This record gives sequence, C-alpha cells and structure tokens, in this order.
Amino acid sequence: MRVILDVNKSSSLSWNVQVCSSVEGFIDLMKKFPNDEFVIDEASADVYVDYMRTLASIDWDEFCDRMHITKQDYDAMVDFYQNTEPLPDPVHDEKEFFEAFIDDYDYWLECSQDAMWITKNS
Repeated sequence: MRVILDVNKSSSLSWNVQVCSSVEGFIDLMKKFPNDEFVIDEASADVYVDYMRTLASIDWDEFCDRMHITKQDYDAMVDFYQNTEPLPDPVHDEKEFFEAFIDDYDYWLECSQDAMWITKNS
C-alpha cells in the first residue's frame, strides 16, 4: 500500500492509497507496516521535520534527566571526549608496557577528574 503524508488534506483510504493528515498517524503506519511505500508531500515535509525534531528533543531531555545532568553538561562532556588525544599503540616489552599502563592510568584519572569537575560546577 502507498501511504502519503499530506497535512493539507483530510485522511482517506482508496484504491490501495492511504492519505494521512497527521504526522502521528503516518509514523504509526510506518511502525505497523514497514514494507509499505511511504511518501511525504512537499508541503508537509516541514511539519514532519519539526515533529521529528520535537521527538528527538524530548528523548534528549529524558536521557539527561535519567543521567541527572543538564544539556550543558552533556554538551561539555561530548566536546571534551571528542577532543581527547588517542591512546598510544600497545607496547610488547614488559617494562614499557607497565610504563604505558601508568601513563594511561594517569590520563584516564585526569579525564575522570575533569568530568567530575564539569558535573559539579555547572
């Protein structure tokens, strides 16, 4: 079946074509019948995008609430972890391996302390 999202028309069903006037109904049909053909009318595209942004924002808010952080905390953590330097290649010599382990431990300890400071001071 072909399902068309057109917020400017009323919902209808005829000749194997269904027109949806609401984004919620359109998404429900996408979940129920994933193999159908789904088309979004050009005039309805902005409404669909706005609705999906709203859903994403709600999901993001719920995630931050569950983690007990603010959106600014989340942005700071993402920015911090995206800008960290990669770890060195593994070392096979036992002495060098131990030294690298200590260096890595200090590095991750510093990262953890920075993350805790960001969480406490925001």
